[in-house]
Amino acid sequence: MAKKSTRLEALHNIFEENGISPDTIELNDSLIQDIKKCADMVPDYRHPSYTKHLLGDIIMIVFFAVLGNADEWGEIESFAKRKEKWLRRYLELPFGVPTDDTYRVVMGSINTEHFYQVTVQMLLHMIEDIVSLSGKRDCIHEKSIVSVDGKESRGSKRKSGEQGEVRALQTLNVYSNDYGICLAQKFIEEKTNEIPAAQELLRLMDLRDTIVTADAMNCQKETVAAIVSGKGDYVLALKGNQQMFHEEVRAYFEEGVLEELKGKEGCYKKTVEPEHGGSAVREYYITEETGWYSERGKWKKLRSFGMVHKVLKKADGTKEEEYRYYICSIGEDADEFERAARGALGSGSESALAS
Repeated sequence: MAKKSTRLEALHNIFEENGISPDTIELNDSLIQDIKKCADMVPDYRHPSYTKHLLGDIIMIVFFAVLGNADEWGEIESFAKRKEKWLRRYLELPFGVPTDDTYRVVMGSINTEHFYQVTVQMLLHMIEDIVSLSGKRDCIHEKSIVSVDGKESRGSKRKSGEQGEVRALQTLNVYSNDYGICLAQKFIEEKTNEIPAAQELLRLMDLRDTIVTADAMNCQKETVAAIVSGKGDYVLALKGNQQMFHEEVRAYFEEGVLEELKGKEGCYKKTVEPEHGGSAVREYYITEETGWYSERGKWKKLRSFGMVHKVLKKADGTKEEEYRYYICSIGEDADEFERAARGALGSGSESALAS
């Protein structure tokens, strides 16, 4: 009996955990086209001289076959032969269906993060369908908000192991604020590896109609370029790691500018909410006046600067005050800026405390 593939088993598990079955995609042409777009985005590192079958075709066949309970490479080949006529509605198959060895070799060389991306795309499509049927599509904001956030797994650090101290497990997540799911994830060895890991994940994603938020660590020119290459927008926290940039933006938002923005449509919003037993007053300012910044051309699609002023009034009568600054590719839309700024998980701030 052939040995079952651990990759196929992992794919089965992903489908089961997320409630995805053949019924999910049967006769759903728009969902299949979305999956195909994701499959076609997977980088193909094969040598052209030794390539017959399209990578996107191979990935699609494997996904469909696994949904049909295939768990061996030979079963995938048999599935493709039985369903060849149906598959040709969506795939090119210039040399017919691949053999079992082709699936095994090609799929063994693909980063599993790409599988996760395609699965997430199916989940998002399913959610959109549910919203459409409920008649509440207008409740969905025009642009999605996703947050880049590095985390350390609690309890994963050990003082001793077989090879000495075991470091805490670090993960880099791209999280959908709208749907409450992780869109992409990468394990990293050190916190400092978060920057290139974020750029790598963002380059894999279709970011159209999406605003990416991140803490100050990920406020980098290369990260901005990765977001823009995926057709996305950004609202990134600005702090001390971009010291001169941060100081210039902070100096720009002086009292006269703030008063002017309060009277300009789309540039100001104020919220009051209960928080920590007291109340939090937040003022959101955003401006497209960026011409004064001499290096704006080095930050792709830089369109605006934002500031959030928060005053936390505590139950004991004391208060805390803080200011946060952002670089943005969105326009003067205080509502959109508020949504994005709230999504910037873990973003640092320069705070001035007063009692």
